[in-house]
Amino acid sequence: MNRKLLSLALAVLVVATALVSDAACAWRAYGVPNQLATGEGEGAYLPVTVFNTRATCPDAGVSTSALNAYTIHLPVIPYSSNCWQMNSDAISKNAYRLVQLTFVGTFNGAAVAPYSFDEEVVFLASDIVNWGGQEFGFRLSLSDNVLYGYVQDGSNTVTQGKGFFMNVRLASGDATQHTYAMQVAYTKSNETNTFTWFIDGKVAGTYVYRWQTNFESLSYSLVGTTHRWESGWSSGSLYLEIGNIAILPLGGLNSP
Repeated sequence: MNRKLLSLALAVLVVATALVSDAACAWRAYGVPNQLATGEGEGAYLPVTVFNTRATCPDAGVSTSALNAYTIHLPVIPYSSNCWQMNSDAISKNAYRLVQLTFVGTFNGAAVAPYSFDEEVVFLASDIVNWGGQEFGFRLSLSDNVLYGYVQDGSNTVTQGKGFFMNVRLASGDATQHTYAMQVAYTKSNETNTFTWFIDGKVAGTYVYRWQTNFESLSYSLVGTTHRWESGWSSGSLYLEIGNIAILPLGGLNSP
């Protein structure tokens, strides 16, 4: 996420009522995760080899790791005065056109940090150079241990002034493994993007973004990351794990 958007995002933090309903069928309509088409071949999960992983503060004594061929472990980095940023990242080597992402993950966090954007995040990003483009994903804030769905649109400098950012409260963090999914659908007639986040096959939250940006038409890199910005608290054994990752391209299961 673009640092310019962080202070703005704190000011516009919006809590949305979680929704649990039969609308979960919208997710099941695409099939169970191991039936989804991915950019690496239909019916396959993304292996860890399609990601570049790194810890930006190697002197902190922790590193990213692969738990198996399909699961990545990203620790929350301990503070080090020798590092200007303390992130652990997994970024896909390729970009994908898609409308849905699903993965099995564990957001192992706690309410320990002073800043909302000390966090564990899984998201899709159209810009992985300046981090100022279009993004949507799941983020666990380490200041309140709440899991949010979020949307970012760096091209929209009108609605909020410096780029658009919205948080949608999904659930309290429970440090337990779940199946997560999210999708976006664009309606051209009224220029809206409808974002939906699922936990274990049930709708956890939705957000309708009314703006001209068509999120459904873009290509995205898949990113898993943990962010720490300051000292004064212990990251202990906090971590993010993501695995069994599948993406659904535009057009459905038979898309190339």
